[in-house]
Amino acid sequence: MSKAKLDYNKQYYASNKGQIQIQQKQYRSTHKEQISLQQAEWRKNFPEKVANYRAANAPKLREQARQSRMKHRDEWNQRRKQIAEDLRQKFLMQFGQAKEGHVCGVCPCCGEDLYHFGTLHHINGDGKEHRMEKSHHAMLREAIQSQDRTRFAALCFNCNLAAERNGGHCPGHSKGGGV
Repeated sequence: MSKAKLDYNKQYYASNKGQIQIQQKQYRSTHKEQISLQQAEWRKNFPEKVANYRAANAPKLREQARQSRMKHRDEWNQRRKQIAEDLRQKFLMQFGQAKEGHVCGVCPCCGEDLYHFGTLHHINGDGKEHRMEKSHHAMLREAIQSQDRTRFAALCFNCNLAAERNGGHCPGHSKGGGV
């Protein structure tokens, strides 16, 4: 582009800035999905540019994310609670003993079937180390994805605590199936 054309564009933009910004805002609001797809495609094609931008602007991006979380705090918290509940329910359904008419599995040790008492039990007793490495939600995701029944189980809170205090075995084991 020639210098004269660049100068003309700058002058035009300066004199019509408000109108141009309104038009751009209207376009973005009516073409959100198309713009989002184009941006996703660009990020996919240029991951090194994305990484460089994020590295160069990390403090700014963190502050923007914090401001957005503060602005939309209620929606953010509601979404996180829903994700946590979905994960927990999926874990309890997958690892608890199934019982007809229940939204989650039943404790294999004592037969407790109240959803709110269901917990993640580390069969090998490595729960403390695992909690140091990962968040609770990350542990649930790992258990769901791995489906490792030799490492994880769904127990009610009482049986989980009793097993932890009794060397890995729940004293109520003789009443039900048990760990």
